[in-house]
Amino acid sequence: MRKYFIHIILLSVLISCQHQEKKEGWSSYNTPYYQIEYPDNFEFVKKGQHNEAGDKMLQQAEFFLYLNDSISQLNNQFQANLNLLIQDLKGLNYTLDEFAQMSEEQVVKLIQDSEILESVPFSTYHKIKYKGKLDDRIIYFHQHYQLKNEKAFILTFSALKEDFTTYQPIIEKIFESFKVK
Repeated sequence: MRKYFIHIILLSVLISCQHQEKKEGWSSYNTPYYQIEYPDNFEFVKKGQHNEAGDKMLQQAEFFLYLNDSISQLNNQFQANLNLLIQDLKGLNYTLDEFAQMSEEQVVKLIQDSEILESVPFSTYHKIKYKGKLDDRIIYFHQHYQLKNEKAFILTFSALKEDFTTYQPIIEKIFESFKVK
């Protein structure tokens, strides 16, 4: 019994150390609807924090995470960013598969020279990666779609190819931290 008790204590210590290690150098943003964690070197801008007049994307997004040290930003081209949109689906009764299919069709229809690079369903979300031309630049996108309580939570990372490839491992960790409540 004593050995069992010691193993439980050691396991608890190990778990708490791992949890603290993950949090070091990271911040979190928590709302009644979702939570997300991100590295401290990202600039977090939430809805209403800046003058959003005339910028439809800023008006619609719940938040933006900007990569302040991105290669493209240094070249004054495109600032890589991660954002969250929440779309009201009340009464539409979409399944996750239906929503993902509709979204892919919109990508192909609305984004010039677009190409779906990857589309993978998971039990709680759908992942899609694609590229397309915006303002004469090829932008790469990584999105997760989650549906809950008649809302679509659309988490998107967008960047030029060089930033997209460079930051993909850290972006994956941010996406993994995102939880819809």
